[in-house]
Amino acid sequence: KIENISSSASTDKKHRDRTFAMSSEHPPNIGNNNDENLSKILSKLEIEICYQNLLSQLCGGKSCYLIDITAEDLQGQKDSLGNTVPPAVARGLVRKINEGLIISKKDDKKSSSETMLDSLTLSGTGKNNLGTCTISLQRGEGEYSSLLRCNVKCQFLGDDSEKRRFKVLVAILDNSGSMSRQWPLVVQAIGRVYSDELLANPSVSLNTVAYNTHADEVKMPTSSEQLQRSLRLSYSPGGITNFQAAFERAKKIILREVTKFTAKGIKSSHIDVTALLFTDGEDTSAPPLGHKTEAATKKARAAGDAFRYFLETMDCPSFVSVAAFGEHHNPEQCQYLSDRYYYINREEVLSEWLAGGLSESLQSSGFVNPKLHLPKGLIMAEPLPRNIGINPDGCIEQEFWLRDESSEGLSQTEEVKVIMESVGSQTAIQGSTALSSATVICSETLQGRTFLIESAEMQLRQIALELRGKRPSPTELALLREKLMGVKESVRSVLEAASDPKSKIQGRCLLLTRLDDLEIRRNRLSYTLGHFEVEKGGDARSIGAVGIDAVLRDASQKVPLSNTAREWLRIVDASNAILPMKKELSTYGKSSTFDSISGCDAKMTMPLGNAMFYRLHGESFSTLVDCSDEPIAYEVFSMLSGSGKKAVAMNGGESFTRVGIPMYVTPEHFRCVQLFLPAVMDQLSDNGAPKHSPTEKLFLEL
Repeated sequence: KIENISSSASTDKKHRDRTFAMSSEHPPNIGNNNDENLSKILSKLEIEICYQNLLSQLCGGKSCYLIDITAEDLQGQKDSLGNTVPPAVARGLVRKINEGLIISKKDDKKSSSETMLDSLTLSGTGKNNLGTCTISLQRGEGEYSSLLRCNVKCQFLGDDSEKRRFKVLVAILDNSGSMSRQWPLVVQAIGRVYSDELLANPSVSLNTVAYNTHADEVKMPTSSEQLQRSLRLSYSPGGITNFQAAFERAKKIILREVTKFTAKGIKSSHIDVTALLFTDGEDTSAPPLGHKTEAATKKARAAGDAFRYFLETMDCPSFVSVAAFGEHHNPEQCQYLSDRYYYINREEVLSEWLAGGLSESLQSSGFVNPKLHLPKGLIMAEPLPRNIGINPDGCIEQEFWLRDESSEGLSQTEEVKVIMESVGSQTAIQGSTALSSATVICSETLQGRTFLIESAEMQLRQIALELRGKRPSPTELALLREKLMGVKESVRSVLEAASDPKSKIQGRCLLLTRLDDLEIRRNRLSYTLGHFEVEKGGDARSIGAVGIDAVLRDASQKVPLSNTAREWLRIVDASNAILPMKKELSTYGKSSTFDSISGCDAKMTMPLGNAMFYRLHGESFSTLVDCSDEPIAYEVFSMLSGSGKKAVAMNGGESFTRVGIPMYVTPEHFRCVQLFLPAVMDQLSDNGAPKHSPTEKLFLEL
């Protein structure tokens, strides 16, 4: 078609003019020269530059012919980089064109290309009240000056009916013979996800598929306990692993449940589809059955591709999550099939996933596909996520890491542009900001310290990506070890400041929690590197090649904040909203509210988001004997006691294990006190589960 475009254009023109006439559209304004708006339209449609020349040739340089390009026209062609266009990319390009080109009938005087451009511009700038997109740029200082963090905050607007989301969740459970050991854990996990509250929710459709050689739909009961009993008694593990059967059954269920919602007048763009796949092995459904073969792997990939394509054609926001157990699954295949892949090597990891990523997916208000347009010399420091969940309130807060690789410096007038396309609908919001707006953040502030931690997290993801699927040489191993040590050194200043009780820093416990999470991930990578050093007399432990690959693939993905970090972040945000103390403390106020451990009085703690409590003496709540007259800042106590797990003894004084009576100083200070009261009450209980009435009575008797 490229070779014969000039000779076939006149024939195609007659056919297209007839088509426009039959559809009551005005014939497009076709001149002798190429449409000068074509490149602008392709850019507005977010068509990558490497495909624009190919599309221009296929439409003969006329924007009005873009709508006629099919996936078959693109498939197998070469882009401007010389790469062959695969089928999935061809379908994606055509979908962008079909969704974006809405030709207006309101203005007869303009050519179709002008109208297209106006329509796209109107939608892209948010003038259709889709929402707002705010972008800010932060640049590191010193050795981090080439690193920029692009902070994006989007708010999708709409009335209550538009904000209400409907959910279709399908849990696809591998109950093949090899799952015998993990099956009780999977059943328990499903019981936690499919709560009685969700089962009774008319806006949520919960479904389950159990698959081995064949795939069966599990009849859904009315309670979580009944579901777990049914899975244990009627679906005991056996047979082989057949992903195709699982995906085919899931497709039928999703189509049926989505149709039920749309039949009630609910838009497909308001229905979120989540597929949750549990497995411990590779597909073994191709002859010889029960064995790992290349044919079985290809069959599983084809089934996964078909499932993906099916979800795309549903026009519903969708999310596929894979939780893989043990050392016999295929990590590369699991990551290929999913939006988020989790390697479940411990029960604690499964609990974190159920409480974190999966919970967020179920509570989301849909998903968006992020796209960034960067000026020359500025590149992505790591790959973009495939999609991002929208919070229940219609909000997105996300950061993207950029790297300045310009040799002569970036032009400060250039802009960074971010587009958030709503999955399953033809809507998007966008925002942009000039490079000149970037602020250099001080490493001595909470923002600056968070910047260092998050850049260290990104470095760990890059190390995992670099190592994934490879067997590094001794030289490469040494370099990776240096990088791991470099990650630890990069946050040493943060750790020292947060661990010093007398340092005046905001968000102490948030920083320490995130540093702990960072060190856990760093140690996992270090442990994995040790397995490559076995032959050289290194780490003698072995988790196998599959375990190594699974750890690396999991470590290369960005993960949400842990529950503990999320709670500390909530406290920091809430404390920022509290007004500072209006009055100065009296001489008595300064002395009586002074904490000798932190070196602060009540007023000094408030800008740090902290508050004063009195110390309690005793080994446990039932043996508390005295309420001291010495106060302590709560975050300092939490740091020194490990959140109440060990006694605190400073400067040779009497140790204490709890805090209790909150100090009342001013209304502003007490608002800070209230942020910590739930945690204080929990720690007063011997078993960590407070019984509020007895606890409060004992509390008041002290």
